[in-house]
Order: sequence, then C-alpha cells, then structure tokens
Amino acid sequence: MAGEVELEQKEAEELALKACRGAGANDASALVDATLSAARFGPATLGFPHMVDYLNSFREGRLSGSVSKALANATNAQRGIGLFSSQAGQR
Repeated sequence: MAGEVELEQKEAEELALKACRGAGANDASALVDATLSAARFGPATLGFPHMVDYLNSFREGRLSGSVSKALANATNAQRGIGLFSSQAGQR
C-alpha cells in the first residue's frame, strides 16, 4: 500500500495541471481547483484519487480537453432548449 504524500498548495496545483495536460486537457483550471478543494476539505476518496477518473476520461475521449469545444456544445444545447421552449406553447 502506498504511503501518503504531502505537497504544498503550489506543488499540488502544478502536479494536477501537468497530469491534465498529459491526458489531453488544454485548460483544466476548473478541474484542478475542484481537485485541490476536494483534497483539502473533502473525504479521502475525493481529490486526487477521484481525479484519476477524469484523466482516464480525457484520454479515452469521453471528456473534451478543449474549452472552445465545450463552449460550442453548451451554446448548441442552449439553442436547442430555446427552440424547444418556444415551440412548447404552439399546438
């Protein structure tokens, strides 16, 4: 069983960013912030252990590593929701 490793905040942030970039994420600052917050304040199963799931998802293409692609998908979803909502009252 591996022992615990203690890192300073800056070291942990750099490690998380490097891991995300290595897995194909261009900008993962939100994931890094969430990971560090979970590691600091959450249960032991969250934080870095849970980040491995996200890293695998980046590598396998289940998560987009591109912010611009994610924004485009969100914009398209909003358009679809807006179209659906405007047609809902028309019968």
